Amino acid sequence: MFKNLFKTIYYFLFDILAFFRNFDRKYNFIVITPRLLSKIIKKTFIFDKTNKNFFVQHVRNDFDLITINEIFVEENYNLKKFKIWEKISKRYNSYFKENIKPLIIDCGSNIGSSSEYFKRCFVNVELVMIEPDKNNLEFSKKNTSINEKFLINKAISSEEKLLKFSNTSNDNRAYKIENDGNVNIESITIENILNIKKNEFKPFLIKIDIEGFEKDLFMKNTQWMKYFDIIIIELHDWMLPGSNNSYNFIKSINEISTNNINFDILISGENLVFIKNDVNK
Repeated sequence: MFKNLFKTIYYFLFDILAFFRNFDRKYNFIVITPRLLSKIIKKTFIFDKTNKNFFVQHVRNDFDLITINEIFVEENYNLKKFKIWEKISKRYNSYFKENIKPLIIDCGSNIGSSSEYFKRCFVNVELVMIEPDKNNLEFSKKNTSINEKFLINKAISSEEKLLKFSNTSNDNRAYKIENDGNVNIESITIENILNIKKNEFKPFLIKIDIEGFEKDLFMKNTQWMKYFDIIIIELHDWMLPGSNNSYNFIKSINEISTNNINFDILISGENLVFIKNDVNK
């Protein structure tokens, strides 16, 4: 009882401090409702400083609250805080001058908050959301303004195949592909998505948070990596000790790195951010 009370007090004070901290111009959003209130009303109200409007993120449980706070309070996908932001922004804007629409792919979109974050930071992009859990994907419709035809209820993989998906954890952020999963799920490849969209859009940013299945994603067929300006990935060696889970990703990024294609590597929260160096030109 006392533990929960102190936890509630801690988060309330943290949320108040974060409210004032996020007025700093390096942050894009200000979360208006403290966690305790959001938990009661099942909504989090947020002010978008760039677009100067308010919007809502819907929540079901404590895990959704954690997700929303990581994305809109801590802003773990915020690229504005890095020195290279000016050149990223310049590259992004250059596509519109060439009448090209940038494409963002969100692999492991969960409740849609990460997609909404990118959509607000990079307006006028086309965004594809990939989420293997149908309930998460359906719920994400409340949190995003993404065209429904770009919502994909599949797993992302190195090849198209049938997989086992486990969605029995209490933590809906921890659902994952595993051999003893309780749900059959089809997979789709990045290459397949790009083949469908390549005549319409320019690959700009891809975010990958797939709870350890990156080992399979980067097993083969990884040439798509060279087309993206930005790759944001959470690796899960910490969750799967002794499995060498990040090896295929490290191997893949090394294989596509040449004199013409190489990356700066930044750390943001739990994520590694790879920015293609021709952004520096």
